[in-house]
Amino acid sequence: MCEGWSLEIGNAFRGAVVRQHRIDQPATWLASGEGGSELDGGVMKTFINETVSLTATDYAKRLAATAMYRKGKSFLGAAILLKRNGGDEYVVLHLICQGIEITLKGLLLFKDYEKFRPKLRKYGKSGHDLLLLADDVLAVFRLRPMRAALRAELQALSSLYEGQLLRYGTFHDILVDPHTVASSLVVRRMVAAGRLAERELMRNQI
Repeated sequence: MCEGWSLEIGNAFRGAVVRQHRIDQPATWLASGEGGSELDGGVMKTFINETVSLTATDYAKRLAATAMYRKGKSFLGAAILLKRNGGDEYVVLHLICQGIEITLKGLLLFKDYEKFRPKLRKYGKSGHDLLLLADDVLAVFRLRPMRAALRAELQALSSLYEGQLLRYGTFHDILVDPHTVASSLVVRRMVAAGRLAERELMRNQI
């Protein structure tokens, strides 16, 4: 398992990665980046923290985009399971929004990692404006603009999500029934976005 992991790192970062075995000490990782500097990572956890000094390959960027997408997909899956099992509806809505954000950001990373990675936290004042994010995705992938009803639904969800009203207990829980917060149009559109993501995964052979 460790050897396979070291090969994965070797593919993901430019430079040499070597695992050293020592009888009286924990195994260590030695990494040599493009600049020639060596990093002695010590135990694996320390090495993971040091890999930021290495230069990521295109393969590593595809892995990062894939991880982003799969985490978003899991958030959406968790929302469905929670709803089916009678979970708190506000938490269901939060998971839907979290899934939307992470999945769409994963799509942007697939398209152009270098361009969009610095931008991921700059969608609106909070960094989590789902409407701005969705508009970017639609433009980048040359998809049709959202219809008015869908746009209004996403805007309402985004406002609650950005204001952190879905995951924390506030007076909003008393005043607004979460079942009145629409999300069906957005969820259906995310199914379509999932198909787009799967095509990108196949194209990149991840």
